[in-house]
Amino acid sequence: MPAGELLEALEDEVRRGNLRYYGCSNWSLERLKEADRYAKEHGLRGFACNQMMFVLADVVPETLVKPQLTILDGEYYRYEKETQLSFMAYMCMAGGYFSKRMAGKPVSAQQKERYHGDANEAILRKLKLYVSEGYQVTDFLFSYVKMAGFPSIPIAGFGSEAQLRQGLDCIDREVPEEIMKDLISLKRTQSYQW
Repeated sequence: MPAGELLEALEDEVRRGNLRYYGCSNWSLERLKEADRYAKEHGLRGFACNQMMFVLADVVPETLVKPQLTILDGEYYRYEKETQLSFMAYMCMAGGYFSKRMAGKPVSAQQKERYHGDANEAILRKLKLYVSEGYQVTDFLFSYVKMAGFPSIPIAGFGSEAQLRQGLDCIDREVPEEIMKDLISLKRTQSYQW
């Protein structure tokens, strides 16, 4: 379906009072640009938010099933920063990959496949060092999203009330930029343009 046709249908729902805002998830950059152009040319509000995968963990791209999972890459990151479109980052906790590894717990076969590699081993070593200084793993995972340079919200799921409380505590905690730069520099592919 052409992006403009979809936007017109969504705008009809806004006029009817059935929607206040609408966004997209896992759209290619080309399709998002098409929608943005159409909205500007036709005086529509357009998308209020974009949702896709954005995570500190280094992801093996071949493990992403397209079109279901789209990761924020460098070109997409620059567009988000330029437009300041609000962003929702799913899988920002990498399914608990780093937390499980640090606790000596097993990770799933899918996590092993998606996050295996030297980059994540290096990130894990640094996380252990920083956690020994009083930080929580979640501090770094949330900070990666919060420091993106455009309005961004980390989406996270928790398996227990204790994990939820820890996650809530991390929302307002700040990690120094130099520590985040150190961690981000270990990734094979980097979205950030500091």
